[in-house]
Amino acid sequence: MKALKIKKSAHTKPKSKTSRVEKIPFYIFMSSVAFILVALVLVYLVDLRNVFGSRDFLISSFPQRPFLFHHLFSEAKLIELFQWLLLGGTALVSMFISGLMYNKDRNAFLFWAVMAAAFTLMLIEDAGNPRHIIRLYVESIFSDPLGLAGMASEAIYFTILASIPIYALLHYRIPAMKDFRAARYLITGFIGYAMAAFLSFTGSRVPISDEALYIYILSTRQ
Repeated sequence: MKALKIKKSAHTKPKSKTSRVEKIPFYIFMSSVAFILVALVLVYLVDLRNVFGSRDFLISSFPQRPFLFHHLFSEAKLIELFQWLLLGGTALVSMFISGLMYNKDRNAFLFWAVMAAAFTLMLIEDAGNPRHIIRLYVESIFSDPLGLAGMASEAIYFTILASIPIYALLHYRIPAMKDFRAARYLITGFIGYAMAAFLSFTGSRVPISDEALYIYILSTRQ
């Protein structure tokens, strides 16, 4: 009986360490959600409610970028920098897992290798915006004053980019679906990135500036 208790106690310690490691994705996910929610609350309090005259301070100090939203959510600002960090880290982790699976599970190796490539391409897209360059070339070649050809090129671009992780998930679904939590995070990430890509695509095609939108919002609150 004593030997049996010793064996049980020996197995419980690694399990507790494993459970803590398995919770890391949950902590990262919840921290990211909390980070964005806090940023949105700050934007509401500063830009729309002018708490402690904070909006007036920004308008007087940064006339070209007068709202907190510009400093948090604009191109290459704090929120997007955080997104680059997560995408780059995810690509590195995927490469690491792919390397671990190289001699163990071919499907898992290929799945994580394709996912690493997909995350790297997402990072390149977010940081460098190559779709804008492609759109400009397409619009120049087709001489399209309405920009329909450019819109079609961006739609095709995002479709190709999205097809890479979808292909990995469908074709090598076995290693991804062994752990329901991994599949849940991947599917949630796909949905979130698809929403971000759609909003970025539509936002780049709608001729409404941030300043005009804010002026309208503030005028309705006076």
